[in-house]
Amino acid sequence: MPRLQRGRIDESTVDALPVEDREVVFWDLELRGFGVRVYPSGGKVYIVQGRSGGKSKRYTIGRHGVVTAEEARSKAVMTVAAIKAGEEPQLSPSGWVVGPPREKSGLSAVDGLPNSIHRDILTSLVRRYDCPVMNNVHRAEYLECLVAEFLGAGWSLPWQSGYDWAPWDIEHISGARIEIKQSAALQPWHAGNQTRTRSPRFDIAPRKGFWTRAGVWAEGPGRPADLYVFAWHGEESASVADHRAIHQWRFFVVPTHRLPAEQHSIGRPGLKELADDVGYEALRFTVNRAVADLQPRSTGT
Repeated sequence: MPRLQRGRIDESTVDALPVEDREVVFWDLELRGFGVRVYPSGGKVYIVQGRSGGKSKRYTIGRHGVVTAEEARSKAVMTVAAIKAGEEPQLSPSGWVVGPPREKSGLSAVDGLPNSIHRDILTSLVRRYDCPVMNNVHRAEYLECLVAEFLGAGWSLPWQSGYDWAPWDIEHISGARIEIKQSAALQPWHAGNQTRTRSPRFDIAPRKGFWTRAGVWAEGPGRPADLYVFAWHGEESASVADHRAIHQWRFFVVPTHRLPAEQHSIGRPGLKELADDVGYEALRFTVNRAVADLQPRSTGT
């Protein structure tokens, strides 16, 4: 069980909360049910809980650094009120706030683009991802979404919270970061008996730095992600291969610290020396086990 602490929650207090080797929950002294969960990985997440009908319910508001302490407090007040009224709070299981239903596209003929054209454009874009054999760019984006879905609650894609330029692909509310690298034997340009890709190389080159969520350049060589998930789609038959089919993929889950420090790429033989490949059925367990073993990392980036 997480260790419990109490105090007033504000930006400076949360910034100063220490990271320990186990989870710690810091409860607010002024607003009952409002707290911050501090993970061993360094992530700090605002939470809220309340009791209704004799049952206690807990929800995740969002991660510190994405949501401010005052924003979290305001959402906590509304959530506690909703729970007491027997209503379902407007928070999703993954922790991101769910707003009211969006209205239909505001694009109109006055804007120079009728709704019908906008819908046709979206249909065309979706079609590029809804095909058995995708090109490298679309396959990478599709697989990131696919893996995030299979990892489940608590995991999300950084662009969903406005961090489009994140140097990692999937993140957890605890602060853990995953970079996805993928390749496939069958490519769109393969035809007939043309040789398939059988010896892929995955990019693992260290970076010189990266732009943080706040738009600040973080200097320093290294790999910003905590874990790498290397995905390989080895089906070569054009009549069988389907990049959308999760069961056709194999995954190597490798903690970043185990990758060769100065190496810029790695192949499947090298990966097999670092980890066993797993199917999608074991992917969530393998990732969660690796996350549990992560060393604490400083927040702010």
